[in-house]
Amino acid sequence: TWLAAMVAVAGLCVFATIFPMRVLPDIQDMAPIVDHGGRRVYMAQEMVMLARELMLDDSFSRMRGAEVALRLDLALQRMRIEHEAVRLGGDQGIKVGADLRFDSHNRVMYSPGCEWRQNQGETSSGDHRRE
Repeated sequence: TWLAAMVAVAGLCVFATIFPMRVLPDIQDMAPIVDHGGRRVYMAQEMVMLARELMLDDSFSRMRGAEVALRLDLALQRMRIEHEAVRLGGDQGIKVGADLRFDSHNRVMYSPGCEWRQNQGETSSGDHRRE
């Protein structure tokens, strides 16, 4: 009976090692994508605050208008880098981005009629992917 138990344990060990290998490519970048997604929420809030300060320019801020404009420009550049990393990967610790990995993401982001897309002609499923 102990031999049967050892074979069962060895079989379970092999199964536990081999089975996740099928889904590993789908989950390998999940933590950085979620982390950078959360970071983009913070960055959007930062940009709204800086834009508000730039519009008010009432001298109550510790920064002058030129400093606020510079920080807003830097925040926008950081947001673009984060956004491209989440979409396409290859940067910020994300190997493969959401555009290249998740079909559900592409169905939402690139369906015809997406109001936030500047060029509505680029909404087909293959136009946005970087090879």
